[in-house]
Amino acid sequence: MREGDSGRTVMGSTIGRRRFLAAGASAAGVALAGCSAIADFLGGMFLEDVNVFNGTDRELSGSIEMLDPNGDVVLEERFDLPSSESDGDDGGNESDGGDRESMGIYEDVLTDSGEYTVSIELDGVVGGESGATETVEVASPDEEHVTVFVGADEAGDSIVVAVIEEFSDLEEYDDEFSE
Repeated sequence: MREGDSGRTVMGSTIGRRRFLAAGASAAGVALAGCSAIADFLGGMFLEDVNVFNGTDRELSGSIEMLDPNGDVVLEERFDLPSSESDGDDGGNESDGGDRESMGIYEDVLTDSGEYTVSIELDGVVGGESGATETVEVASPDEEHVTVFVGADEAGDSIVVAVIEEFSDLEEYDDEFSE
């Protein structure tokens, strides 16, 4: 556990993308056999209220802020996410045990139904963009997840903010989730 910039405790604020994809790949094998519900169940164990995915080939740093339907700040955090293409070799630095975490997750953010404003600011530029602000509709806070994809394979924009319900919804934005 760590304490975020907002003073709120964030449990497991990042998770290794390879670990996430390994569970997804296992579930995908079962899904191909006709059980997509199992894939969604296993993927649901990794998704939290807000998820930031680094789909680039380099480290990604920046900040995310979310306003709830009442205009109150419900998330204000910085993130440092390694490359999604990292193989766990950090150039000889073993301080992280070889576990590269390219996904930031944030719990207990979505509280009410309504429109949430998501602002992401990058410390650098990805695909000509250094930030984005989007308003998304969350109808079922207990069942939906806000996702921010930076450098997604299948999306037309470099930064995409979307609301998803299930793990299988991710394949629309990044082809690694459909493998």
